[in-house]
Amino acid sequence: MATTFRASNLALEDIIAKAAVNGSKRIVIFLENTSGGIPSNKPKVLKAEIDSLVSSHKYIESLKFTRAKKIVFVTTNNECAAQLCSISNRMGIPVSAILQHESVTKKILLKNIPQDIPITEIASEIEAANGLSVTEARRFTRKSEDSTLPTESVLISILGSRLPASIKLWNHFLKPQTTFHHQVKSLSDKTETAGQVEG
Repeated sequence: MATTFRASNLALEDIIAKAAVNGSKRIVIFLENTSGGIPSNKPKVLKAEIDSLVSSHKYIESLKFTRAKKIVFVTTNNECAAQLCSISNRMGIPVSAILQHESVTKKILLKNIPQDIPITEIASEIEAANGLSVTEARRFTRKSEDSTLPTESVLISILGSRLPASIKLWNHFLKPQTTFHHQVKSLSDKTETAGQVEG
């Protein structure tokens, strides 16, 4: 049984738009060169270059180089975020945008989910019954003497920052929890992941 589901058919622009509808405001985007680091420039030179590529640059709240030679942007404007995600070349170097998962999603824990229900089915039902966009769903596991067994706890990530009061799942209404850090370690490390959103 798969332990992870992640939506992979959404473009970054659609992810940003859906997250904003559900309350996300502060969007973090990384720009990276997949074959090496991005050459650094003086702050004023970098700003001038980005201004020439992004018409809504006035909504960029901050930009800086990271130690990993990536450029990180912070914005609260959807159009600006979409334009940043569309940058594909800097100084003749191919680059790609990575949207920080935590800036556009909310993690919630659901309990008492039968162990035999596939995680993909759970994610699809949550989306259909609640009008939410699920980017990831993981089932917690526990170790026995000779195997790893699924539990009835499922951790899901939804686009946006608003926490629903309840989650409808088939004929039940479940109360989502956000305090679960002590349980994260029990997630299976052997999970399949795909998609355009980075955690």
